[in-house]
Amino acid sequence: MADEFKVSVKLPTTTNLDAKFRKQVNEIFNKHMLDAADELQRNSPVGATGGLKRGWDVIPARRQSSSYETQVTITNNAPAAINRIVGRAPGKFPPDAPVRAWVKAKGIDEKRTFIIRRAIARKGTKRWRDKQNFAGFDLKGNPLPNSPVKKAEAKIQAELEQLNLENLFK
Repeated sequence: MADEFKVSVKLPTTTNLDAKFRKQVNEIFNKHMLDAADELQRNSPVGATGGLKRGWDVIPARRQSSSYETQVTITNNAPAAINRIVGRAPGKFPPDAPVRAWVKAKGIDEKRTFIIRRAIARKGTKRWRDKQNFAGFDLKGNPLPNSPVKKAEAKIQAELEQLNLENLFK
């Protein structure tokens, strides 16, 4: 009767591999999105209050509970940030309070607030008219092809494709 031959191979558990892989993926996402946020902050105009330039932040990578997608979020907590980034199109009168605060911060006579609001309603802001969109977002806040966010997305994709899976077993 022949003796039975057995061989065993031990590898880290799937949970351990998943944790290491998630850590590498999160590091890649965080690195490139932090770089994008830094670029947005560097290129942000100071404006009357500096709120837009100071307002950039990154919510670090996390996996969505309902899917296996990883998400990193860049935020800006300045009031009306999207209007400060891409400008405001003509249409309705803008709200009084933000324009009044801007007028005051710029040292303009507050009596001119209505005239400025009317000009914005008629022509849009100068940033919108001149298409001075330093951040590369459309009016809804979606990144355009050459934006820092889309560039970061491409770098993340390229780095994920090069991810060295051998490091997971170390």
